[in-house]
Amino acid sequence: MAGRSVGPTSGLEVSNGDTGMTYLLGEELGEGGFGQTFECTDRFDEKLVAKVLKPRGTGRAAVKAEWQAEVDHLMTLRHPYITHIFDAFVFGGRHYLILERASGAVSELIPIAKRWTVAEREQFVVGTLARQLLSALHFVHANNVVHRDVHIDNVLFLVTDQTFTIKLADFGISKTVGEDSGRAYTAIGREYDVAPELHARGYTTAQSDVYQVGLILYHVLTGRPALRDTDGDAAEAILSGVARERAENLKSRLGGPIATMLRRTESYRFASALDAWEALRDCM
Repeated sequence: MAGRSVGPTSGLEVSNGDTGMTYLLGEELGEGGFGQTFECTDRFDEKLVAKVLKPRGTGRAAVKAEWQAEVDHLMTLRHPYITHIFDAFVFGGRHYLILERASGAVSELIPIAKRWTVAEREQFVVGTLARQLLSALHFVHANNVVHRDVHIDNVLFLVTDQTFTIKLADFGISKTVGEDSGRAYTAIGREYDVAPELHARGYTTAQSDVYQVGLILYHVLTGRPALRDTDGDAAEAILSGVARERAENLKSRLGGPIATMLRRTESYRFASALDAWEALRDCM
């Protein structure tokens, strides 16, 4: 099995040859540029998620390096608001990560949030979403990692016994950065979700993650993304500052802090995830 490539499909049983644990793949949950995700169950009937990296013509060594980097980040970054990893192995020539199963992505909450009052949305955005997500990012950044892909489909939620927990997921393009520069290079990310400095200067930092959180908070608060394809070319829209302007015009006490998170120049944003949280908290 190890010698030939076996693509993942629903109903396939995959295994970690070192531990003997097997996982039965269920329904496919999604597919992106870097991998596919499936519901899965282990031999103890635990409900989990299998993420399978996709071969993309970059060579096996590159895929293995990406997989190992994500495994290392998830193994190191253990935090209540970060998706937990349970296993990692190669099966049928494909690289697997076994992760905890969430209830859904924050993007799925948008239709629900639209039915809430403004006060209810503000309370959720600050008291739950921003508090937990920025707590996770503060921990990530303290460990010299920049996530680089914080968007509304990579922030999950888990509901158990009336407890609602945010989970930061998908460290596939995250980078460990040097303490001296704190910068991660390479242009990558979802078209309208990357920070301005990636287009303007070719790098991202911890403050780029804070910018992306600002986009999420705006979206949940208003029901509409701060930047969208109707704004034209993504790079031009991002560099125009229209996202910040829209936040400034919000009829909400959260408009000011969110606008600061969405400043085009990182030095004008909050210095850290912790600073952003404290500004949002002080609005309530």
